[in-house]
Amino acid sequence: MIHYLLLYQFPFLYCVTIAMGLVVYGSDLDSLAGNLYYIPLLLLPVLHGVVKKFYRPLSSFAAATTVLLLGATVALAGYQYLHFSYWDEHSLVQAVAVALLGILSYLASVIASIRLVAWEGNQRRASAGAWLVLGLSWVPAFYYPMWSLFVMAVILVLASIWHIDRRYDVDPVLYKKMTTRPVKYLVFLLMMDLSLVIWDYQVDTGWALHLGGAFMAAAVGCWYAYDAQNKHFRLIMIIATLNFVAAIIWPPFILHFLHSILIGLPLGWGIGYLIYVQGDIKSLPVVSATMLVFLGFGLGYLGYSNLVHAQWRIVFLLPLLVLLLIKYSWPGAGKLSTS
Repeated sequence: MIHYLLLYQFPFLYCVTIAMGLVVYGSDLDSLAGNLYYIPLLLLPVLHGVVKKFYRPLSSFAAATTVLLLGATVALAGYQYLHFSYWDEHSLVQAVAVALLGILSYLASVIASIRLVAWEGNQRRASAGAWLVLGLSWVPAFYYPMWSLFVMAVILVLASIWHIDRRYDVDPVLYKKMTTRPVKYLVFLLMMDLSLVIWDYQVDTGWALHLGGAFMAAAVGCWYAYDAQNKHFRLIMIIATLNFVAAIIWPPFILHFLHSILIGLPLGWGIGYLIYVQGDIKSLPVVSATMLVFLGFGLGYLGYSNLVHAQWRIVFLLPLLVLLLIKYSWPGAGKLSTS
């Protein structure tokens, strides 16, 4: 389970925390400190391109342990600073720490990808358990908004201790090649919908309970994603679509816990599906999930900040419907389609 927590910590702990911090607590793009926060996101495609070609150094035990422990140190230092102080968008020290943590957090997720290729444990149970722990870890953020940074430090430390008793320099093999277009777009819609509760609560930390509920529900959705027959694809799409439309028709539904839970179910299924059908270091959704989180949160904020046009979010459903109608994007009623 620790390897899945290590994989999830970058998109669903670091990225969510930073997106929330920048929007709720402020950022100043006219200053050097304000621009540093965006370095990990801007460098992400470049880093991923380099890692895909030169991932072997990260597969060594010494390199992995160094990255994990250094990341844990930076996370603890950043959390201590923000716990006893406040989010200061003009603080250069805070900005450097957060940006450095983002790069180390990404590399830690890559290390998790490498380990998962070699791991022969129960993928379904480990992935679902990781979502459950992730959800529970967001609950204390109701009192300590930056608590997720402390959780990241704990995950990184445990991952440096708890390792697989084998070499990690295996050649990653893409053992399944299946369509992911509609599922990736679904994750984007879900993150956009989930972001609305944060933008509504703002400095009121009630959003932490909604995030916790959504990620705990994701554990249930993830459990049903590891299914070669893919029996739940249509049901998941229907639940996600109806929930998305309900929040548009009746905006107060955004603050209902049922809305967050109905986001979490398909979110866990979607991420689990992407991991199940793409099984190597070059394909695990570290980068795509992160981009979807940021893009969804960004467009969700734009939609919420312009309430007059908020109902136009329904237009974002059209590409999903098109993807589902395209023959090569439809997994089919039986086994997952291959290409």
